[in-house]
Amino acid sequence: MIPATIPLGSRQVGEGNPCFVLAEVASAHGGSADAALRMLEAAFKMGADGIKFQLFRAEALVVRRHPAWKDFEQIELTEKEWRKVLRAARASGLALLVEAFDPPSLAIAAEEGADAFKVHSTDMENPEFIRGVAAAGKPVLFATGGVPEDAVREAGLAAGTLHLEVTENVLLNTSDVVQANFERLRQIGVSMYLDDFGTGYSSLSYLQRYPVDALKLDSSFVARMGTPDEGLGLSSIELYY
Repeated sequence: MIPATIPLGSRQVGEGNPCFVLAEVASAHGGSADAALRMLEAAFKMGADGIKFQLFRAEALVVRRHPAWKDFEQIELTEKEWRKVLRAARASGLALLVEAFDPPSLAIAAEEGADAFKVHSTDMENPEFIRGVAAAGKPVLFATGGVPEDAVREAGLAAGTLHLEVTENVLLNTSDVVQANFERLRQIGVSMYLDDFGTGYSSLSYLQRYPVDALKLDSSFVARMGTPDEGLGLSSIELYY
């Protein structure tokens, strides 16, 4: 039987539970551990229930000669820095979610007590990584990408575990086909997230037409929530129902 709720930290998320607010820092810290800690403080002060970070090693994503190497290297934190940030997150009482991109980063997050992990569909073909996720024994959010509908149905995952992120321009489409696809995804247990809310039309009125489960607010909405002088902000805030 598929459960109607899943645990995230000290909270239950899903049917019949209050809205769960997740502050997604991702890599908006720009490679600064101090910035990550200030964002954590901002999330705590604004009353978020949880916080999510992206952990990775540049060398695990691209080779050094790749044009994007410098970009990844600039936003990479060291293991020592990540442990400091993750321990502070745990001490804050917020639920800690981690999107890890390689086994060593996953191991650090697990050792520091992450409450849940986000896994991309491309990692399903990485046995070492998946074994590490399974060994942690924590809830997992799967980014399904192009996974077929039948595969989603057959997986038998907990309701709310799978989520699909769409942008505002999708909701501007009033086509019956789009609405039907939204409803079909909801029926098989896929949660619908509206990504980067605030960068386009930004009207709550069109949310009445679509069964969206969460809004991920653009950073412009919270850009000065941390330290006004520096314009520091979280990359997004997710509202879970």
